[in-house]
Amino acid sequence: RLTLNYSGTVTAEKIYDVVPMMNAQEYIEWRRWGYYYANQGPRADEPTLANDRKLFTAYGADETAWSNILKGWGMTLDQFNALDKEALANYVGTWDGSKVTSTDWTQFTDRIGITQEHSLSASGGTDKMNAYVSIGYLKNEGTNIGQEFTRYTLRTNVDITPLKWFKMGGSLSGRFSDQEYGIDNGNAISSSIPSSLHGKGRNIFTYALPYDADGNRITYPGGDSTIPTVIDEVGKSQVSNLRYDISASFYAQLDFGQMWEPLKGLTFRSNFGPQLRFNQSYRYLSVESTNRISQGSDYVNSSATKYFDWTLDNILSYNRTFGDHSIGATFVQEAMSSMNTRLYNMSGTGVAMGWDEKWWGLNSKTVGTLNAPDYNTLTETQLASYMARVNYSYKDKYIFTATYRYDGASQLGEGVKWHGFPSVSFAWRMDQEPWMKSINWIDQLKLRAGWGLGGNYSVGAYATKDLLSSGIVVSGNTGTTSYYTPTSFPNTAITWETTQQYNFGVDFSVLKGRISGVLDLYQMYTDGLIFTVSLPSVSGKTSTTDNIGKTSNHGFDLTLNTVNINNRDFSWRSTLNLSYSRDKILELQNGKEDMVGSNLFIGQPIQVIYGYQSAGLWTNSAEDLAEMELFNANKHSFKPGMVKPVDQNGDHVIDSNNDRVIIGNKRPLWNIGFTNTFTYKNWEASIFIYGNLGFVAQHGEYQGGREPVRAMNYYNENNTTITDQMYQRPYFNTAGGDSFSGIRFQHDASYLKVRQISVAYNLPKTFVNQLGLSSVKVNAQLKNPFSIFQNAFWMDAEFGGTSFNRGLVFGVNIGF
Repeated sequence: RLTLNYSGTVTAEKIYDVVPMMNAQEYIEWRRWGYYYANQGPRADEPTLANDRKLFTAYGADETAWSNILKGWGMTLDQFNALDKEALANYVGTWDGSKVTSTDWTQFTDRIGITQEHSLSASGGTDKMNAYVSIGYLKNEGTNIGQEFTRYTLRTNVDITPLKWFKMGGSLSGRFSDQEYGIDNGNAISSSIPSSLHGKGRNIFTYALPYDADGNRITYPGGDSTIPTVIDEVGKSQVSNLRYDISASFYAQLDFGQMWEPLKGLTFRSNFGPQLRFNQSYRYLSVESTNRISQGSDYVNSSATKYFDWTLDNILSYNRTFGDHSIGATFVQEAMSSMNTRLYNMSGTGVAMGWDEKWWGLNSKTVGTLNAPDYNTLTETQLASYMARVNYSYKDKYIFTATYRYDGASQLGEGVKWHGFPSVSFAWRMDQEPWMKSINWIDQLKLRAGWGLGGNYSVGAYATKDLLSSGIVVSGNTGTTSYYTPTSFPNTAITWETTQQYNFGVDFSVLKGRISGVLDLYQMYTDGLIFTVSLPSVSGKTSTTDNIGKTSNHGFDLTLNTVNINNRDFSWRSTLNLSYSRDKILELQNGKEDMVGSNLFIGQPIQVIYGYQSAGLWTNSAEDLAEMELFNANKHSFKPGMVKPVDQNGDHVIDSNNDRVIIGNKRPLWNIGFTNTFTYKNWEASIFIYGNLGFVAQHGEYQGGREPVRAMNYYNENNTTITDQMYQRPYFNTAGGDSFSGIRFQHDASYLKVRQISVAYNLPKTFVNQLGLSSVKVNAQLKNPFSIFQNAFWMDAEFGGTSFNRGLVFGVNIGF
């Protein structure tokens, strides 16, 4: 039967900041305290007009921002300019920070992001052929102004059985996408400038204003030349990425048993999957963009890369059943190839036609300065594999499988490219035993055990080769001499990283399917980790890649499905996914010796936080003052309100050799996903909860930089009652500041959040049929609505940081 289906969704999203920035009044006070503690000004609660002038115009005068601050002094810019030096020095006024206008710069960067996605699919066929085709369209307007993503997709599948012993088919899919980034941080004034428009907006002084009195854009609000504006940036720079994808999968299958009865169960199948991808990337920063205005010229970059990959599988299989015995054998030959060709990469400055020309026609005639272009660079890798597998089962109760793979990777060293990987497994379907038949509450009970050796060859292409770069030396006045020099220190002995895994599992279902699930326990041992190791500097290079060390990892994965309520009108089903994983380093580069410089320690997980332990903040108590005196006698400079590190050996000296310890593991021990689905007549609803548990995070706030800071509770002379959530006192623009500020918060970073709540309604069949349709379903979804608990403020963010997208999704599915 021919079927036609339409699916469409519309999503509205907005950026939410977990931690807001200080408003103008808060930031002005914070900076005053920072200068006070740096011995460069009076107390923040005893400000002077003269000191504020020095404080807020130290990096460049923005008179518009300064006139805004003057509102807090009850003064205009003209009145201030009328003061002479003596009058300014002796000026006594009253400060009222509430009169200063506070600018939320993200109002100029953010918008409601709208995403619409539509797909139309059709399928049908006969006993000889069936086919499927779909087209899709996606349009995303990002939550940052200027960000857009457009994608068109096409996919078709065809399966044909012209003869009873021959079958063939394939699928073909194509995709074109256009991603517009709006602006980026490339070729920026400072590497500390955030890369997103929203991040740039958070990074601008809240006491500054976007336009001067004449309505002109202020390039550096607040006067700091490392903090440019976000006003009118869209349209002054453009960053685009065009991507063309074509992938296919073709197969042909022979069934020899249909040709000749004695060969029953013998089949041969050949699969071929090519993929072609073409990327074009463009960047144009006009001379009027904040990233280039100080450079006095525009910047343009254009590059194109072609990727071609293919996979070929030849599979010979034999499967027969003889009474109670079932036998299967599979032989596979596989080859994979990947080619990455950089067609060109060109950049330059001084585009003749400006915005209209941008990157088009980029050559030495269209730009003032053309950097040396890069043409036709090729990177190629291959993988070849052979595999044999034998299956045997008796009465479908005892199942045995043995497999052997032999793989070769081109990236590895000569003579060590190939490795064998055996595995064996056994399963026992206990529920099929006669003595289990009387236990009627058990529906399924299957025990599994296995052992296997796996491999990893994750090294870069040509990592085992001698890579050279060329240069030219002038030989007196007579000419030049070319030379070649190594660019890396290759290790030609790099081979496979191997992992042995032992596992035990159980599949179960009880109470007529009301409770079912899968539990897997595992223990892994990895040998010959592919890792970057240090080299003596006398070798000419400081590092190379090698197979070093051993690690172990153990844990379990549990999937538990329950049917909590199930009747004619209402049902409630739950699915719990729970996993635990703990790794440990057994050996390293020099056996049982720690690699402290790489934060690798014998007996500890791979991803640990290693450093100074925080004991909170120094207080004004007699005990702390006496202890600070002992530290400061040893060239420390601790004061109340600064971060207090733990002196592990009690010698009143904080040094890296004796006082750093392992704080905790950055990798979560537990991962949890919990879905509850409810149905009532034609209604459906679900809620998905996700979390990571049992790991440690460390974060602090430097409070010494020139840029704005997030709103926080920090120590100052009027806020000396130290709490667990208090930050140290600021040191504005002082070299070093509080050298232990980064360790202020070290705590369990576990979190559990509701990631998705959805509701759907299936229109009644009788009504839908009257419309000439087979089904209509409408749905709504809430993304990232709230967190149940969290210990680290950024853990509620979608991809880290302090912000995330929260949105509503509306959709419809129509079956014709």
